[in-house]
Amino acid sequence: MSGGDDLSSIVASVVLGVVLTVVLAVLVAFLLPLLLFVLEVPLVVVLVFVVRRLWVVEAVSELGPRHAWHVKGWRRSRRAVVEVVSEIESGVHAEPEEALGPA
Repeated sequence: MSGGDDLSSIVASVVLGVVLTVVLAVLVAFLLPLLLFVLEVPLVVVLVFVVRRLWVVEAVSELGPRHAWHVKGWRRSRRAVVEVVSEIESGVHAEPEEALGPA
């Protein structure tokens, strides 16, 4: 084997290593975020429908009538539940502020 063959194989290996590094960097920098975005879109759509849908807040007792209200959104429904519990405990007619109307 001559010295020229060794030098050309070293140069080829270095060039191949640089090219592979650049290709890998481009894949990580551009394609990975694109793939994550494409996978994230359906998840966001599902979460929007679950969180923003109409929820039913119910007050049920063995002694009294059942009351129910439609509330839009998960957080608002949580606030409405707390409000209904507080009003029932204090003896006031329960009617949550967040309610869109009776269910």
